[in-house]
Amino acid sequence: MAMQSKKKIMIAAIAGSMAAALIIGGGSFAFLKSNSETITNNFKTNKVEVAIDETDGKNKQYQYNIIPGTEESKNPVAYITTTVPAYLFVTITDETDDLVTYEVITGENGWTKLDGKDNVYYRTVEAKEGQQNFNILKDNKVSYDSGIENKDMAGKDDIKLSFDVFGIQQEGFATAADAYEQAPTKVSNQEELNAALANAKDGDTIQLAPNETPYKLPADIPNINLFGSDPKTTFVNATALNHSTNNRSFDLDAENVTFKYDDEYYAGDNTNANARTLAMNGSGTFKNCVFDGSTRDAIRDVRLTGDLVFEDCTINGRVYGLNVGGGATTGNVVVKNCDIYGWNSFGASGTGTVTFEDCRFHKSSSQGYLRFYQDAKVTNCTFDEEFEAIDILKDGLTIEMTGCTGLPTTKLHNTYNKNNPEVKYTAKWIIDGAVFDVPDTQRTEASGS
Repeated sequence: MAMQSKKKIMIAAIAGSMAAALIIGGGSFAFLKSNSETITNNFKTNKVEVAIDETDGKNKQYQYNIIPGTEESKNPVAYITTTVPAYLFVTITDETDDLVTYEVITGENGWTKLDGKDNVYYRTVEAKEGQQNFNILKDNKVSYDSGIENKDMAGKDDIKLSFDVFGIQQEGFATAADAYEQAPTKVSNQEELNAALANAKDGDTIQLAPNETPYKLPADIPNINLFGSDPKTTFVNATALNHSTNNRSFDLDAENVTFKYDDEYYAGDNTNANARTLAMNGSGTFKNCVFDGSTRDAIRDVRLTGDLVFEDCTINGRVYGLNVGGGATTGNVVVKNCDIYGWNSFGASGTGTVTFEDCRFHKSSSQGYLRFYQDAKVTNCTFDEEFEAIDILKDGLTIEMTGCTGLPTTKLHNTYNKNNPEVKYTAKWIIDGAVFDVPDTQRTEASGS
């Protein structure tokens, strides 16, 4: 009995001490903590855009007559729109054989000759709202010396004087000469392209003159930017980049060019599954380009190591239009304001998302299909009446379609595995902000790629 009383006393004592501890602690547990205010950083985007124009030359259709002792008006003007301090360069290519005389505006408020370059001038330009313009030639004229004789002009039929401008931000470059290192290298034939590529570094820009025979890109190109004058006149063949024969990865950017087949290799064989305008490993941005796959495929089995972007392009495949990701891929696909023909599919073994904005989908002579293996957003796009369907080949995807026209919901399909019909692939379809349940009667067999 005494033992029991002691036990009760000990328990009571412990309970009493715990109660005291709780009372002393204020009846709750607390932590040392503090919150800070939120700091929000706003980032302003910037741009440097240049152009060149010449009203006098345009009025003459750029045709001038060398008559000794006379002069003609010529007013090339460099234009720049820049939101940051910039360098503006003008390069003068003189192929006049000393028959044409002119003077560049120099001195205060004029142009400065770039060290080491006899034909390159530059000026610094401050950031300003709107477009700024700068005349290039003193008194806006060219003249012809009175001492020119018949013998001086005999056999000289290709007399040319050309002007090009280039603009770039000032920040990040110690001198104008350093900044000019970023200017594009200009080529007009395959030999010049090969030489430019041999000397190019990653990130360099090569400017392609109009051509009839496509420039051929070799297999060992660096990561470059190609800039053409117009996709109607500038053609490129990228067959050597095909990953079936080239395991390298490329970052290729291009603007204003048309990608075509290697006609010598494919010889117009429309059954050749390797007839593709582009099938590389890598990433890139393509603006105002045409991918002419009207014989077979346009872009097929590009395997991404980064993002792939198309803006203002025409992707014309008789079979495959835009097909990405036959192997393991990493990256997003972004397509804006493009016309797309053929069968299109994305990300069979990849990660990332697919986005279409303001695009027009057309059925080619044989195909009109859109297939997703990745989450996708399709916004403000139109579909030809003949376009066949959109489906998915991976379970659990989210497909959002907003503001699209021409494709009834009866052409949206979930799928099932053709080898095991019990395996079904179902997406969450969101049409104009509302979830749309695709009826099981629209579930189709998953075949193709």
